[in-house]
Amino acid sequence: MQKQFNLILTNRWRTTLVVLATVVLFILGLFGAGLLFERWHWLGIGTALLVAGIIIFLPEILGRRFSTELVVVTIDDTGFTVQPELPSLPRRIAFADIDSYYFDLNNDFNVRPRHGAKLVLHLNAKIHPQGLAPLHAMGRHFEAAVAQYQQLPTSQPIRRLSFFSRAVATFWLVVFAGLVAWLGYRTKWPAASEGDWGVFILLGLSFAVYALQWYHARRETLG
Repeated sequence: MQKQFNLILTNRWRTTLVVLATVVLFILGLFGAGLLFERWHWLGIGTALLVAGIIIFLPEILGRRFSTELVVVTIDDTGFTVQPELPSLPRRIAFADIDSYYFDLNNDFNVRPRHGAKLVLHLNAKIHPQGLAPLHAMGRHFEAAVAQYQQLPTSQPIRRLSFFSRAVATFWLVVFAGLVAWLGYRTKWPAASEGDWGVFILLGLSFAVYALQWYHARRETLG
């Protein structure tokens, strides 16, 4: 059964530019407040407080204005279509062309087709008027449609990836390993305490659990 979902997505590249612009404005504002403070103390303090107050709300205001885009996602029995609000061509991906997908309940929905570029839908709950509810509803309907499709005798397998199947999990594995190695080296110092040993053992066990989950997910992904 065909169903449509209206999503207000966040463009990560535009969001990055908004954050950089906010940082630049913050630095310039503090520099100006410092110049005022040298001649008029209270005016400089007031300007610094005003800059700090503006910076708190400015990223969200700029994000709503420059970083969002409205799309309509239509899911049917054979695939789904993403139609941007701006006059551009819709993107159609059939279930038969999907290799894997990743659905993060926080804000992400990624689909990797067998051919072509990956599709990424990123939703910011602070900006979307209905929070994450539309993304969750779309994800549930998508998974139900995929399950129905995979019951067909001619269907292609579609893998649902976990966090540990993604490249970011490998990045944190390396960071985690480096931290454990550094703590292990630190325990050899003459000044090492029982607390240092306790932290090393605790993080070492946590790393072992993380590494096993990562290895299991990678075997499933490659196998």
